[in-house]
Amino acid sequence: MPKYVRKTRFNRNDHDGLVGLSHRHTPLPEIVTCPQLPGQTQPYYSDDREQIAAPTHIAHRGSPMLSAITPVTVLTAVAVFYGIAWLVMNLYNYYPVARAGVERVVTGEPNTEVSFVGTDSIDFSEAVTYPEIDVFVPAYDEADVIHQSIKSIRNTAYPQEKLSLTVLLEPDDDATIARVKELATEIELDLVVVPEEYPGSPNKPRALNYGFEQTDGDIVGIVDAENVVSENLFDRVSKAIVAEQCDYVQGMVDMVNEEDGWKNLLFRAEYGYWYRFILPAFKRLGFPIPLSGTTCFFRRDILESISDKRTARKGDPWDPDDASWLSEHGLSGITPWDPTNVTEDFELGLQLWCTDSRFGIIDSVTKEESPRTLENWLKQRTRWQKGKVFTFLDFFKHRAGESPRQRGHLLWQSFLPHAGPLNVTGLLLLIGVGSALGFVPSNAIVNAILWFGLIFLFVSVASFAVGYWLTSRKPPIHKLSRALFVAATAPAYWVLQWAADIRAFKQLAVGDLGWEKTVHERSGQLESLKQNPEETDSLASSVRAKATQHLWLWPILLLAFLLRLPRLNRSMWLDEVYSVTERGSMGFLEIITTIADPHPPLYYLALHTWMLLFGKSPLAARSLSLLFGIASIAGVYLLGYELYNRRTGLIAALLVSLSTFHIQYSQTARMYSMLFFFGVMSILFYTRCLRDHSLDNRFGYVFTTLCMLLTHPYGSFVLLGQMFHLSVWLVKTKDRQRVKRWLGTETLAVGPFVPWLGLVAFERYLIGSKAETRWLSTAGLEDLRNVAFAYIGIPVNYPTINITSFTAIIAQVSVISIFGVLLWQIYSEWQSDQDVRPALLSGILLVALVGVPFLISATVFPFFDIRYVIVGLAPIFLLVAKSISDIDASSIRVAALAVVLFSAVLMLPVFYGADHAEDWDEAASVVENEGDDTLVVMVPEFTKNATDYHLSSNSSVDTIRYNSDLESEDPISIYHPQSLENRIDSHDPDNLWAIVRTRGPGRDELQWSMPEGYEPVNNESIGRLELIEYDPTPTDGNATEVAP
Repeated sequence: MPKYVRKTRFNRNDHDGLVGLSHRHTPLPEIVTCPQLPGQTQPYYSDDREQIAAPTHIAHRGSPMLSAITPVTVLTAVAVFYGIAWLVMNLYNYYPVARAGVERVVTGEPNTEVSFVGTDSIDFSEAVTYPEIDVFVPAYDEADVIHQSIKSIRNTAYPQEKLSLTVLLEPDDDATIARVKELATEIELDLVVVPEEYPGSPNKPRALNYGFEQTDGDIVGIVDAENVVSENLFDRVSKAIVAEQCDYVQGMVDMVNEEDGWKNLLFRAEYGYWYRFILPAFKRLGFPIPLSGTTCFFRRDILESISDKRTARKGDPWDPDDASWLSEHGLSGITPWDPTNVTEDFELGLQLWCTDSRFGIIDSVTKEESPRTLENWLKQRTRWQKGKVFTFLDFFKHRAGESPRQRGHLLWQSFLPHAGPLNVTGLLLLIGVGSALGFVPSNAIVNAILWFGLIFLFVSVASFAVGYWLTSRKPPIHKLSRALFVAATAPAYWVLQWAADIRAFKQLAVGDLGWEKTVHERSGQLESLKQNPEETDSLASSVRAKATQHLWLWPILLLAFLLRLPRLNRSMWLDEVYSVTERGSMGFLEIITTIADPHPPLYYLALHTWMLLFGKSPLAARSLSLLFGIASIAGVYLLGYELYNRRTGLIAALLVSLSTFHIQYSQTARMYSMLFFFGVMSILFYTRCLRDHSLDNRFGYVFTTLCMLLTHPYGSFVLLGQMFHLSVWLVKTKDRQRVKRWLGTETLAVGPFVPWLGLVAFERYLIGSKAETRWLSTAGLEDLRNVAFAYIGIPVNYPTINITSFTAIIAQVSVISIFGVLLWQIYSEWQSDQDVRPALLSGILLVALVGVPFLISATVFPFFDIRYVIVGLAPIFLLVAKSISDIDASSIRVAALAVVLFSAVLMLPVFYGADHAEDWDEAASVVENEGDDTLVVMVPEFTKNATDYHLSSNSSVDTIRYNSDLESEDPISIYHPQSLENRIDSHDPDNLWAIVRTRGPGRDELQWSMPEGYEPVNNESIGRLELIEYDPTPTDGNATEVAP
């Protein structure tokens, strides 16, 4: 029976090959349902005419009793548990912060004025009015650092005759005893060695209790051995307690050694978060405040009373033998600090909150260094967590607090430190397991709980970043970059805290209540900070200085912006529509967890956020790529500046700004300009790390490399090139310490990428159906030629292709010249003694980025396309720029630059004059202008969203998919051959059209046909789109067959 048949062959460059291909559709078992992806109103189809696998709800087939227990219900229960726990914990933490913020707005009084004790306006006119202060410095095995606290205490602006400095040591600590005796020859202090027979296990609270009975000052305070106190500390302490009638006060603590590594940076952010963010809010609302183990001061009678209260609550801590020994040595056995608790400061603060004692915070900062090694950090955190669990059990067993409210606060504060890391880790595991099983919560309440949890997760990481910002004294730009890095990596820090929590519970389970020693090493950083204070310029002045330093860059960026404005609002093509209407329109969680799309999630997360702010129009969606494109040109300049000099950087940036390859993908709502930006920045920080493996450079490299990997799979080949180069460099330097440092840096950069690699990339590219690359064909030499053409500036990337014989000749000459430049630069650098050889690095990067995937595509499976290697522009243009910059004669240098720029400018009209192969906007206008009640059949199926996106919001045009799967025999299936006819009949349109996306050759033939009873009456071509209008056939049997 004759039908209208249209045969179309599809080119291998059909569309971005990494978009949305999935497993071939097969009839689904009745026990499985496939809901649509969030934000997806219709199934999305790939070039293979296959539907993307949507997250699947897994049902259970078995006995009725077990039918309700499915993976979905288990995951839902886990999600609710973790979500509620995380919600409650964060409400407790951030309610005071939120309320303090509201009160500040209402009353106009900032937290610093309300929560901190104001002492600056108080003046003690005569020295006799100053109270006597006993300062305890408890220490064990601190010979290397104890001089820091002792000297800083004696260098304070306080009458020294009113300051009694007592160092408390253990009898077996010979090294520290010898060091303190040496210091005592030049500094006034009292050395007290705690007798071995003194009751209790040797630890800090035991030493403090013994020291308390050896002194009689009005005020008692603690400073740890490794601390350096502020000059105004004791002045503010005395004024807060004497003049402001505070019973006990707490100073601020800052972990200043952030340069020692990532965990030290996070430690500083954590302390900034607590002391500058949470502590003032807790104080303002009267929440219980656990004290620090240092820089806290008490009226002596307050400590005596708290000892009596603890004895009344728990009983006498001493057995008869202990009491007898104490009595014989004239000691009362008073215990202001619980000698059995390894976090005596934490317990003491909560106990004092239950009394009527008045607490104050003083704005005096004590500097300290956090543990440098992970082992030492874990020991310290284990002790802290163990002490808090012990405190919780103690308060639970021996009731503390006078009211249910107080008891609730005490128990919750003791439990709170363990809930945070546990919940973060649990949520991460939930996301990982749920993603592997395709879990998407269908219950609105569960979704709401998880959304609140996600909001609080962002609030928590932002709080850490704010804590760092408020604490750090780094230059503003450095401070901003580190604050962002803190926010990005805080969850990993919480996971480490959970590891310490596990150690703490394990030690408690076996009855280990001992004190794990925290080793403090002398690094010299505190002395260095004292001699060279950190910069404190404003962010505005710092940005202004950087902008004027690179003044010639701004005209280049302006030129680049102007060149990228034309056609920015043109019709979207298929891949862009997918970015906007499918993956970019999912929720945040779905974007992160979906395994249906083989692209990493970072670009789509950025696009989703961007569209929330600016909408989904072509101009709005593409402006994100434009932003990354402009920023990447600045990145190329900085890379050239780093590798060579300013002039080379400027020339390279100018060449990139004129590149049509770069212009095209700065105007495309896909991830390629983002990939180029992070690829260039990763190379920049890689080269900086080679020369200076400082904390800033390491952070920059880790962040940009991780972002590059999470933007596109080809970021892995940039990393591969760096690894090739790094291996050569490390073999040449033969420095094991550098190998160790680089191993840690690369682990941090790649580690967060591994989950996506395992859950998505490995299965989708290597062991699955490889549907993601089926639209690609085996790579050949023509592909390498096209890559070279693209680098030169010839438009060879679909949907903008325009190759002429003239531009091909220019490209061939340019390719030969660039190859010669590369060889010459490598040869020149090989004769030098440079530590980092930029030309060699550029060559290795090009081999890894172009050569390695080309070989994979030629021998293993198709994996190569021109647009994926866009990062290669940077090393090529840097080599060209360096060759021009090396010309000594200025006239010849200017002439060479003019020739290169002229060649680049010649490609601009070729690019702007090229026709757009997929003008969906024009196609939508044509069918809309045909009148009301129009039905459009989309061929192939996956093009439906492209037309829907470009139809006007009030359009009366309906679109349906042409389903090519004719194998189903289910008469009610949408895949049944009769389905199209039934759907057309159900619409009963006045106008019937088909829009066919044609490409070819290079693909298997795609056959499609309209149902009997319709014949073509009009045919219009718009680029590669065929628009065919149909009318009902007057009589049966006279349908027309159209040749392919």
